[in-house]
Amino acid sequence: MTWFVMLRIRIASSKEYGFMAKAGIGLKEWPMSIKSFEACTTISLMGNKLSELPEGLECPQLKVLLLELDDGMNVPERFFEGMKEIEVLSLVGGCLSLQSLELSTKLQSLVLMACGCKDLIWLRKLQRLKILVFKWCSSIEELPDEIGELKELRLLDVTGCQRLSRIPVNLIGRLKKLEELLIGHRSFDGWDDVGCDSTGGMNARLTELNSLSQLAVLSLRIPKVECIPRDFVFPDSLRKYHIILGNANAYPRMFRDRYPTSLILVGTSLNAKTFEQLFLHKLESVEVRDCGDVFTLFPARLRQGLKNLRRVEIEDCKSLEEVFELGEADDGSSEEKELPLLSSLTLSELPELKCIWKGPTGHVSLQSLINLELYSLDKLTFIFTPFLAQSLSKLESLDIRDCGELKNIIREEDGEREIIPESPCFPQLKKINISLCDKLQYVFPVSLSHNRDGIIKFPQLRRLSLELRSNYSFLGPRNFDAQLPLQRLTIKGHEEVGNWLAQLQMAVHVQQNGFLQRLEYVKVDDCGDVRAPFPAKLLRALKNLKSVEIEDCKSLEEVFELGEPYEGSSEEKELPLPSSLTWLQLYQLPELKCIWKGPTSHVSLQSLAYLYLNSLDKLTFIFTPSLVQSLPQLESLHINKCGELKHIIREEDGEREIIPEPPCFPKLKTISIKECGKLEYVFPVSVSPSLLNLEEMQIFEAHNLKQIFYSGEGDALTRDAIIKFPKLRRLSLSNCSFFATKNFAAQLPSLQILEIDGHKELGNLFAQLQGFTNLKELRLKSLPDMSCIWKGLVLSKLTTLEMAAHGQQNDFLQRLEYVEVDDCGDVRTPFPAKLLRALKNLKSVEIEDCKSLEEVFELGEPDEGSSEEKELPLLSSLTELQLSCLPELKCIWKGPSRHVSLQSLNRLNLESLNKLTFIFTPYLARSLPKLESLRISDCGELKHIIREEDGEREIIPESPGQDGQASPINVEKEIVLPNLKELSLKQLSSIVRFSFGWCDYFLFPRLEKLKVHQCPKLTTKFATTPDGSMSAQSEVSEVAEDSSINREWTRDNGWEE
Repeated sequence: MTWFVMLRIRIASSKEYGFMAKAGIGLKEWPMSIKSFEACTTISLMGNKLSELPEGLECPQLKVLLLELDDGMNVPERFFEGMKEIEVLSLVGGCLSLQSLELSTKLQSLVLMACGCKDLIWLRKLQRLKILVFKWCSSIEELPDEIGELKELRLLDVTGCQRLSRIPVNLIGRLKKLEELLIGHRSFDGWDDVGCDSTGGMNARLTELNSLSQLAVLSLRIPKVECIPRDFVFPDSLRKYHIILGNANAYPRMFRDRYPTSLILVGTSLNAKTFEQLFLHKLESVEVRDCGDVFTLFPARLRQGLKNLRRVEIEDCKSLEEVFELGEADDGSSEEKELPLLSSLTLSELPELKCIWKGPTGHVSLQSLINLELYSLDKLTFIFTPFLAQSLSKLESLDIRDCGELKNIIREEDGEREIIPESPCFPQLKKINISLCDKLQYVFPVSLSHNRDGIIKFPQLRRLSLELRSNYSFLGPRNFDAQLPLQRLTIKGHEEVGNWLAQLQMAVHVQQNGFLQRLEYVKVDDCGDVRAPFPAKLLRALKNLKSVEIEDCKSLEEVFELGEPYEGSSEEKELPLPSSLTWLQLYQLPELKCIWKGPTSHVSLQSLAYLYLNSLDKLTFIFTPSLVQSLPQLESLHINKCGELKHIIREEDGEREIIPEPPCFPKLKTISIKECGKLEYVFPVSVSPSLLNLEEMQIFEAHNLKQIFYSGEGDALTRDAIIKFPKLRRLSLSNCSFFATKNFAAQLPSLQILEIDGHKELGNLFAQLQGFTNLKELRLKSLPDMSCIWKGLVLSKLTTLEMAAHGQQNDFLQRLEYVEVDDCGDVRTPFPAKLLRALKNLKSVEIEDCKSLEEVFELGEPDEGSSEEKELPLLSSLTELQLSCLPELKCIWKGPSRHVSLQSLNRLNLESLNKLTFIFTPYLARSLPKLESLRISDCGELKHIIREEDGEREIIPESPGQDGQASPINVEKEIVLPNLKELSLKQLSSIVRFSFGWCDYFLFPRLEKLKVHQCPKLTTKFATTPDGSMSAQSEVSEVAEDSSINREWTRDNGWEE
């Protein structure tokens, strides 16, 4: 049994009962508000992360202490000295020296979890210890031999001690009272035997377990078969065990905790003798994986040990030919059946498996089997004999996939001709999934029809999925029908789907269609001969049909055959069809001409929420006017690659009913139309007042589209001729000249994403789109004239601008002078290279508080074929640059800077750029003749003002002179910033010097004000020249004098502290 410490806690006064609990409240420190613990018998501080403990506590009556510490927190050596009566200690986290417990001699339970443990030798002092747990203690590499002296120990747990490689020989064998030994699969596995132990025979042996007469619970891993002594058997006293043979670390299973007794064999050689040794009595769960040389897993001589077997899972055993060798029934044996408790059987990747059960099955019962899963069994030809099928009273799930030779699910085995007293039945079967079993003749044999009335019945079947690429009958023989109370039906790859329709329709004819009313989901995929999957008589029975998916059916011409209402029935009383349908998806149906065939006046789509149509080559319309009246729940409309589609809504031939109200889509959120080349219009304008919840509209490659909203007959103009879309966030259009008729305008106050591609009359389109002041992303492509876009356009919240144009179509960007980007979370590069080349007149850039921004200007390479000398340098008009609060910014300019000029830059302000390490490359530094103000503050990683970028070692031909002319002074020794008037360096904790690897001396002839605040590592020395100019010398070996002090200099007053 598992040893627990039972604590009776009577909640009252902590002083009266001595109980103090502050568990799970986020404590970091010991609760000092409690002045005295002398009366406490129990203290619980679990669920906290204590980072401090007092040096010692006086707790003379304390029996139980439960603590959780911060990782790395050391327990003080004298912490337990005042707890001499302690019996239970549980410690999670922290670090503990066992020497600190030498005076706690009454301790009976010591539980250490994820704890750094040392000085384990001191455990010898704790002779009353009954429970010792080192769980997930990665610091333990070996157990001290002194643990073998703990004569009262009942439980030893070293689960998860991954570095534990040594348990001294005979340590385990001396623990005579041990009832639980938990080692697990991620801990010690170095059992002493040939080829298993590297300690020279000094490690524990499996045979020591036979010395533990009271051992009831065992968990361990044996890495190799060779580690098992020849005559070893596990103790008979075991009542719960988890044994792993081989490397099962890669196979965690939730079943290990579900079944008290389990055996896992992975990637090891397995012979009959070894398996018999491991085959313990009361075994409930077996997992076998990648065991190459096993042919029969359960031989006949072990069948008496199968009485408790509940779960079997076998995978990837290349030689396995049969699972259960049954043998003959014992003479004089009782009527007790074999395998009576087996509830789950999973077999997969067994290429040589010929049968699951070998031998007579008359003395076997599968009365408890619930789940059967069979995958990739290449040679299996049948599953059950009639005797076995007769006992499947609890089977709920049957999953069979990729069994290429399977011919029968139930087959009478050769030589087994016993009389079967009853027909097999599956009263609890809820799920059937069969796929890629091409030789399967039929799923259900005739014998399943108990009364021989020609109807196959499965009273609990809810899910049926069949993928059968064969010409065999579908459910059963052709003259039999099926009564299946299904909720989900999936049919794939069957050449004769007409058979199942005929079988289901027969049930409808005999008025046994009540079972069809439960059907909610139908999927038909790759079924060659189906033309109308839902004929009228079948459709009437499907009262609860909610989801339909049809894909890749080459002959399908219509989906729903509506028919006429029943004669004598009242349409008002009859539930409209298909009123429960919420999801309709049609894909790759080249012959589909209409979705609904027949009069639609008695049809309601009142529940339809999602409609997806893709690759329907012959479809010309979607809704009739009467259908569109019944779409109050439609949320998503997706239409793609419907080349003949001309109308979304069309009046069907012969149907001239008066439509009392305009169509309405009150819940529509998404409209997506792509590659519908003949579509001319989307909706009548009378629909627009109902689109208050529309969030996304995408219309691409509809080349014949004239307008999205058109004026139909009898459409009344909305007030002020304004269409309002208050929630529209994304609008994507291509080749559409008008949003609506010319006298209409659209208000889009919530629009965040606008994409426009290839509009010939862009001015007309933008004249109709109004009010999008929250635009964040603007993408423009292949537009003839973009100048009309910017008039009145508000871009204050824009984070992304993408344009793809040809020739001179991007000239409008040359007018852009000022860009401000503020609090845009996902922008990484606001000025990509292609955009930057078009910004010829960009003068001012301000970027602030963009958490993801990594670089500002992506420079790229010069255009191929262009001349760098003739091409205007990038950023040559930029006069002001301000960057602040950009925590991820690594560089301002990314890429080669030789085709960049900062010749106009006047002001540069940089603040709170945490990852920026330098500012200018040498090429950029020589192009600063007009720079007047340079302010840099709170850039913690900045080391240099000027630094050569990796891979950029070009020769710098000249430096800027006094008035923008070349200076005659050697650029390797001096650089002049002729117009710099203000230089401010503040809180730059990492800056070392001005320049690295290029220039040692800087001259600022017009500098008026210099500030150097909190730059402790700066080695550059500032000094005035004889003519009053300020200079900066970087070639200094130590920190410059007073560089860490706040210093200021002005031309008028000199230096000030």
